[in-house]
Parts: sequence; C-alpha cells; structure tokens
Amino acid sequence: MRLEAQVLVQRVAGVAEPLVVAPPGTRALRVVSEPLDAKGFVERIVCGQEGRTRLRVLKREKGELLAALARTRRGDVVITPETRGEPG
Repeated sequence: MRLEAQVLVQRVAGVAEPLVVAPPGTRALRVVSEPLDAKGFVERIVCGQEGRTRLRVLKREKGELLAALARTRRGDVVITPETRGEPG
C-alpha cells in the first residue's frame, strides 16, 4: 500500500488569516480523516487551532448533528460550538 500526503495552502500574500473565519462562540475544524464510523457512532478526526481532535456522535442521538457529521468527507470544514476544557 502506498500512502501519499498532499497539502494545499492558499494564502493572500502578506496575510496570515485563516481561509474560514468562524463566528464568535464557534470554531472552524477541517476534517482530516476518512470516515471512522463504527457500530454505534459516527466519528471524524478534525484539526483546528487547538490541534487534532476527534468528533464523535452516537447513532442513537438521531438528529441534525448526526446527519451533518455523517455527510462530511476529508477536506470539509465544519463549524462547531466552542467548548472549554475539552481533552485534546
């Protein structure tokens, strides 16, 4: 098996601002994994200003959040509420 890593960085010359700006009280996270779904939950590894973390939603919690996370693919950006004290 051969793994390749490709990174695309888009910046305006001289500007170090993120491409996606999250509204106040939220954070922008980019999905950096393929779907990691297993029995009972939908999971993605995401990366943001705090570094890498996992987003996991239990399948029994049917609703908009589960459907939205299940539709994401690698490279997508998700906006989530900002949380305090979350283990990283």
